Amino acid sequence: MAGILKSYKPDSSSTILTMDESVASANGGSGSSGSEPAAPPPPFGSPACSVSEKGCYRALQSFCETSNISMSDETIFRYACFHGFNLEKAQRAIVENRDNHYLQLKMTGSLLKQFETSTIFPLPGLKTKKGKCDVVYMRPSRYVPSEHNEHDSKNTTILENLCYVLNDLSDTPESCQNGLAFVANMKSFTTKHYEESYWIQLIQALQGKYVPIRINLFLIVNPPTWFGKVWNLAMKPTLSNAFIKTVHIVDSEEELFEYLSPGYEAFLPEELATVGWRSTSEIVEDYIDRKVFEDNAHDDEDSHAASSSSIQHHHRIIQRDHLKNSFHQSSVKPSRA
Repeated sequence: MAGILKSYKPDSSSTILTMDESVASANGGSGSSGSEPAAPPPPFGSPACSVSEKGCYRALQSFCETSNISMSDETIFRYACFHGFNLEKAQRAIVENRDNHYLQLKMTGSLLKQFETSTIFPLPGLKTKKGKCDVVYMRPSRYVPSEHNEHDSKNTTILENLCYVLNDLSDTPESCQNGLAFVANMKSFTTKHYEESYWIQLIQALQGKYVPIRINLFLIVNPPTWFGKVWNLAMKPTLSNAFIKTVHIVDSEEELFEYLSPGYEAFLPEELATVGWRSTSEIVEDYIDRKVFEDNAHDDEDSHAASSSSIQHHHRIIQRDHLKNSFHQSSVKPSRA
């Protein structure tokens, strides 16, 4: 890595903003006389960013441009945020991940089939009480590692499932800065669902090994009695001190109100029997339909036409949203006080 950065030389017509120059640009002028015109606001900038943070972001944009690294503004900002807007660390991470396939996932093929198992998916509309973080949901008992060893010994597909959701929920500066919450519903979890190497991979993914992500709350709900020992002996040593502070064991579903925003019941799947209202299959199908449409539309933007199958998916979403809105207007349950 040091060799890559050290050997990098921009062509003579291009420049890389230093941190000081980028900060000056973000502040409205050059570092010396201030006679240069102010740079336009970054397309992925945020009012919540400080001048120095915007400077780091712009320096990374310049670095990617002059070093011929094709990376979206969203992803550049994610790496800046993940590394605390430390320019050098973020540059190194960008170079190392310029071809990271976990950042380029599409809702298709084996990944789409994995989503259909309802193992990992987001809970749209749900926020945490503290930090207003979006929430990722997992039902670990729907994935048996030994059943995938023959054709997917590295658990690539389930990791892609997780990273796809992490990427999708990190598409704004606010979500990058707020971080995400992760709810693992351990109901029906047995020893056949536990394989140490697989679980270590999951935990590493949640700490940013595969894609830049910040988890600010990790709830383990309804764990079996034996899981605590496994967690302390095998999992905990792989966690950073900061991540350990995000982990909470929730033995009763009713305790979720301590962590989730009021009205959370309307967004949780009904398989959390005592609190959830929504159909799991409906949540997952809606999400798949929406992302198939969006991914295909993105691929077809040059021709200005999405495929007919994607349009059908989109029509299904509109119909469902209309029905759900009608239902919620006619019968709304009171949230927990």
